[in-house]
Amino acid sequence: MADPKAKIIVVGPVQAGKTRLANQVADFESEPNFETYSPTAGVRILEFDREISHAGKRGGSRNVNLAVELWDCSGDQQYEACWPAILANVVGAILVFNPENPAHEREITRWYSAFVAKLGLGQGQVLLLAHHKEGAGSARTALRECS
Repeated sequence: MADPKAKIIVVGPVQAGKTRLANQVADFESEPNFETYSPTAGVRILEFDREISHAGKRGGSRNVNLAVELWDCSGDQQYEACWPAILANVVGAILVFNPENPAHEREITRWYSAFVAKLGLGQGQVLLLAHHKEGAGSARTALRECS
């Protein structure tokens, strides 16, 4: 039997920290560079495997290898025409914004509507991440589930 697959999108406004988060989740960046900003062009797909515990129908659990596609989507509105293709087969979403940026707080509702609401994702399939940028060399991140 083939390993199960999960396509998860990382979306939000420009310069929210989506790429840095995606790199960390996928273990692609052991020492992040906080000095430079390089915008994502369109979408960047990171593929990796994770071993997860899966509850069986008869009780108990077993470990399963999950193939993950993490889609790091540009926050630039010029790529909006690509969004229908990005939405195909999504099982989860991570919305990232910087709460210290008033424009981000206004924009996050638009991102929620365009991706989460359009996909009909449930509470357990969405993570809202408020990424506080405290200056070069340090970052503080707050996690909470969307409700």
